[in-house]
Amino acid sequence: MSLNETLEEAAKREFYEETGYIIDEPKLYKAYTRDDLRLVWLGFTANIISGSFKEMMKRVK
Repeated sequence: MSLNETLEEAAKREFYEETGYIIDEPKLYKAYTRDDLRLVWLGFTANIISGSFKEMMKRVK
């Protein structure tokens, strides 16, 4: 998440970067925490409005 970015903006950006799909109206579905690791995961529901799936490029070692 970037500074000055809302949760919804971050969800839209991350979803596009990871999948190639553009989503609309992300809604927080569930939050998961790992207090011992100081981590928070957020799950969203949303509508896919456009785009096409892009495969991740394999990392070259």
